[in-house]
Amino acid sequence: MINAPGSARVSSLRVPSQDFASARPDALSGGRVQASHCPKPGSDFASRFQQDGFSAGPAKGAQFKEFMEGLSGVVEQLQQIAQMLQSILGNGAAAAGGAAAGAQAPAGVSGASGAAPGASNAGGAPSAGDSFQAGSAQSAGATGDMPKGEVGDWIKQAMEILKAAGVPVDKMNPQDIAKIIEHESSGNPNAINLTDQNAKDGHPSIGLMQTIQPTFDAFKLPGHDNIRNPVDNIVAAVRYAVDRYGSVSNTPGIQAMNSGSGYVGY
Repeated sequence: MINAPGSARVSSLRVPSQDFASARPDALSGGRVQASHCPKPGSDFASRFQQDGFSAGPAKGAQFKEFMEGLSGVVEQLQQIAQMLQSILGNGAAAAGGAAAGAQAPAGVSGASGAAPGASNAGGAPSAGDSFQAGSAQSAGATGDMPKGEVGDWIKQAMEILKAAGVPVDKMNPQDIAKIIEHESSGNPNAINLTDQNAKDGHPSIGLMQTIQPTFDAFKLPGHDNIRNPVDNIVAAVRYAVDRYGSVSNTPGIQAMNSGSGYVGY
């Protein structure tokens, strides 16, 4: 049998191949791979640094220890800062709560609304009584000097009686009493007005301060019931003025003169 050209060459090449295939170790005969740990992508730097520290010898181990100590210090500082912030926020909240509590004063406490107890409502419409009350601070608080002469003596006697009856002295300024007497009767205890509306109604104004009989009877004091007696007339008239206007100084005529206008009856 004659071999074809090149067959011996092919044969010689085939044998080593077969020998190599039969002689290769088992480890290369399959595609097996030994199982091993595969770190996840993005694992933190501390873990890798720790692994390096244990696997790369004493130098990197010392670096890792130093890193961990520094990290512990940072964590401790952050905790201190957090405690400080909590303390500051807590104190701020307490201060705000105290300010809010102080801003809301309880009802009825003097000064809670900026006005004295009993003051009228600033938002309401003023009444006639309010207008008279507004001027009381100017003259009602001061008793003033006692007028001279006979009228002054009558006023002094009447004020002693009124004070004994409980009328506050600061409600009966003697100077204002004298002004009313001057404009009402010119100091005449027997003066009588027969032309005004009171006279038409059947009860004319009589005496030093020109009271009508029903008013005199309502405000006279026991033992002082003569409307033409100057002291008795002053006693009844002053008690009426205090009862209706709060003081003699708050009567319409005195208020008008204090504001620059002319006298008007009370």
